[in-house]
Amino acid sequence: MKNLKWSIPVSIALLAVAFSLGVTPLLAGPSTPTISVVPAVSSFPVGSGTDFTVYVQVPNNSPVSGNFYDLRPAFVVQTISEGQTEPNGTVIAPTLIVTCTTPDYPARYAATSCSKTSLYPGRVDTRAYWGSNTGIYFLGLVGFSPAGTWTITFVVTGLYFGNTITLTGSTHVRVS
Repeated sequence: MKNLKWSIPVSIALLAVAFSLGVTPLLAGPSTPTISVVPAVSSFPVGSGTDFTVYVQVPNNSPVSGNFYDLRPAFVVQTISEGQTEPNGTVIAPTLIVTCTTPDYPARYAATSCSKTSLYPGRVDTRAYWGSNTGIYFLGLVGFSPAGTWTITFVVTGLYFGNTITLTGSTHVRVS
C-alpha cells in the first residue's frame, strides 16, 4: 500500500485553489473608469493656448440578471479641477473650475446641472452610461508663458456605483 500522507494536504490545496478560482470572479468588483486629456493642438506660441477635451471612459456593463441591465448612469460628474506644471517645475495645484449637482442620482433621467467657477466649459456631458465616454470640452486655456513643455492636469470627481471616486488625467503641451 502506498503512503498517502502527502496526498491529503495536496488534495485539500487543490480543492481550495479550484474553489477560489470559481469564487474570485463573483467577488471581483467592477472595473474603474479611466480618464484621458486631449488638447486640440499640442504645440503653440507663447501667450496663446488651446482647447482641451477630457474623456471619462466607463467600462462595459454586465447583465444584472439574464439579459437585464442596470440602466442607471454608471458615472456622474460632481466636480472638475484644473492645474498646471510650468516648464521650470513650478506646480500650480488643481483648482475647482466646475461643480455639478444631480439631486436624484439613481434616476435614469435625473437632471444634472453644472456651474463654472472660473474656466468656461463649452460642453459638459455630466453623465455616462456603461461602455461610453463622458466628454468635457474646455474652451481656450490661454496665456501660456514661458516657453517650454507644460503639463496640464484635470481632476474629475464623480459618483460611480453610488460611491465617490476621483480620476486624474494629464497631457503635455509645447509652448514655443
